[in-house]
Amino acid sequence: MTYQLIALDLDGTLLTDEKDITLPTLNLLVQLQQEGKYIAICTGRSALSVQPLLEHESFATHLITDNGGTVKELTTDQTLYTNTIPRSFLAAMREVMQEYNVHCDVTTASGVYVETLTEKMAEQYNRYLIKPMAIGDLRQTPEDPLKFTISGEAAVLDKMVPVLKSQYGEELNIVRSGEYFIDIVKEGTTKGKALAMLANHLNVKPKGVVAIGNYYNDLDMLQYAGLGIAMDNSPEDVKAAADVVTLSNNEDGVRLALEKWVLQQDPV
Repeated sequence: MTYQLIALDLDGTLLTDEKDITLPTLNLLVQLQQEGKYIAICTGRSALSVQPLLEHESFATHLITDNGGTVKELTTDQTLYTNTIPRSFLAAMREVMQEYNVHCDVTTASGVYVETLTEKMAEQYNRYLIKPMAIGDLRQTPEDPLKFTISGEAAVLDKMVPVLKSQYGEELNIVRSGEYFIDIVKEGTTKGKALAMLANHLNVKPKGVVAIGNYYNDLDMLQYAGLGIAMDNSPEDVKAAADVVTLSNNEDGVRLALEKWVLQQDPV
């Protein structure tokens, strides 16, 4: 099978635990892009957090950020799609943050906003190339939100997810994006739906799409693609939903998968 569109999650997939792209993987992505493949970064991160990764090597052609909230064509700097959350939810998320004693930030088109920012928190954000702005009260966020991210202890988040889905599930899509993170976007916003929209824009059928990811927010993307590949560091139910499993993000799993199933076109 000849694949035309390659969709790659970032954290836990393309990036190592040190938040780097290995040189062999980078070289392969540049090669594939030069051969005419479309390469889309599909991440829960904001666009501002991803841009520094693309400054030195322009291997990607498209960018899906905020778990599907925004789709951008990098070659033309054109935004193809965006889906924001009503501002009324700013107050609701602030109440959730206070009730469960968790941290919450708000991503908009121009930045990431928090109520307070300690030195330790700033260090954590810096790992993801984010420089949030402390505004004292989330309700003062100056633009419509693209995404809320809640972070806290895993056991607390485990309890929160079903409650949040019960309260807000008709209007918001609530997904666990990591052991210590919950991402909240507008209902109907997912990586898979954004990828489908991009593929349609590029006249690529689902069978011509490869998607690689490692967590629950990647599930519908893996299921949409003609070939869905899970990383070995994925939870077991994510692996079960994929067509195949590659090595972990610390073992060049993305490069090995692309060499095997895109370059060599080995049967699945």
